[in-house]
Amino acid sequence: MGANKKICKVLAFGFLLSIVIITNLLVLCMAEEELDESILQQKIQEHGMDPGTSQVFKPPQMSDEEKGSRHMPKHLRCAGCVAVAHQFELEYKQALKSVKAKKRLSVVDQIDVADTVCQKKMIEYGLKEHQGKTLLAGPGLAAADIPGMMEGGGKWEARMSTLCMEIIEEFEEEGIYDIYTEKGAENFASGLCSFICKNKDEILDLKAPQTSEKDEL
Repeated sequence: MGANKKICKVLAFGFLLSIVIITNLLVLCMAEEELDESILQQKIQEHGMDPGTSQVFKPPQMSDEEKGSRHMPKHLRCAGCVAVAHQFELEYKQALKSVKAKKRLSVVDQIDVADTVCQKKMIEYGLKEHQGKTLLAGPGLAAADIPGMMEGGGKWEARMSTLCMEIIEEFEEEGIYDIYTEKGAENFASGLCSFICKNKDEILDLKAPQTSEKDEL
């Protein structure tokens, strides 16, 4: 009888232990399932899919020039200039906050703005594909709001920086600031990019919709 009791206790303990193990495994599986779903949703968005619509966005199909050229491809130069104008506009507004009303930025401040724009503000730009066309996308450009994967990286930052320096060589820092003060923010891109873009309509089509200061706040 004593031996049977011991066997029963061992079996009972083993049964309880197996229940605990199975329960823990079920909880772990549920947690992993939730984690997997979270990771899946993250990966879906990272790789160009819209979880709400299950629409897949493919990487842009680049031409040889878009892949290998050290300079901004010709058909993207106008958009690049519009983007550069946008960054100049933002930096001018920021710099002018520390200047008394109706005063110009100093030449030193103008140079500082130009250096900041060309060296630090070109990182957020890249290529998107829309309706079979490759578009430059990033802050200040209409293509920024188009759904899709963006091909960014160092080569696009380098191309944007090179284009920015080209614009400075064309006008010099003081000349760019003169265009800004004469044209105003609304027409600044049109004045700055007229030597690259075909016409004003092309520039307006490439620009992101204007937002008021209230909207930005």
